[in-house]
Amino acid sequence: MKYTGKLHVSAFDLDGTLLNSKKELLPSTILAIQHLKQVGVHIVLASGRHPHGIWHVAESLALTGTDSYLLGFNGGAIVSLKNGRRIFDQPMKQETAWAVADAALSLGLSPVTYTESEILCLDDTNEYVLFEAGLSRLPVRQISSFRKEVSFPVNKVLVVGEPEQIAAEGESGLRDAVKGLCTVSQSAPYFLEIMPEGIDKAFGLEKLLTVLGLSRENLAAFGDGMNDKPMLDYAAVGIAMENGAPALKADADLVTGSCDENGIAHAIERLWGTGP
Repeated sequence: MKYTGKLHVSAFDLDGTLLNSKKELLPSTILAIQHLKQVGVHIVLASGRHPHGIWHVAESLALTGTDSYLLGFNGGAIVSLKNGRRIFDQPMKQETAWAVADAALSLGLSPVTYTESEILCLDDTNEYVLFEAGLSRLPVRQISSFRKEVSFPVNKVLVVGEPEQIAAEGESGLRDAVKGLCTVSQSAPYFLEIMPEGIDKAFGLEKLLTVLGLSRENLAAFGDGMNDKPMLDYAAVGIAMENGAPALKADADLVTGSCDENGIAHAIERLWGTGP
């Protein structure tokens, strides 16, 4: 199974996909991405993270200054790695962010949002907020109220909480509360990603492919979480990691090894005929 002639773009989720369980790049993954660059494939780092939290991964893969891209906020922002400019940006109105925050708080969950340079939250001691700050590599600023202090459009509201609370009622309750306003996806047991209605990784990739003059037939996508499902379904070839969600693996075109077991390198070898 080799698609070298058609697959000119490859999108990779980060956590649990391109990065292993320790949030590190395996040497085999670095070599495999270098091979993709050599055969002319556009590489897209597609994550729910703030673009600032993706940039260092691009640097580690020597993608900065190349025809590669960051897709941040689950498709809500696209950044060119050649020049660092945003080529697409789709925020939600601040009133929508307020509604999400109100709904989260009513369910006993904690809302988080972002500026270009900070994470804004209502509790700067929350362990999941601090974990997100580490992923995003941004400082945290505690605010007193979304309605009082979020007076500008935002790209995403992240809702955090204990996994059992989110599983029991948090996700379904939040979906009901923001139905018609927002897209809700779960990226981790403790994270709910709230995007403007219609925004997901497939939407962002469609925008990017239009800029590149390509189509979904030219796209391969790799992921492990349910927030990756839209882009795996959209791509000509959707590749799920062995460590991925069962529902994602069930619908994928290909299931490769886990993020800790050279899964990326094995899939690239299979699809493009190149590898370490």
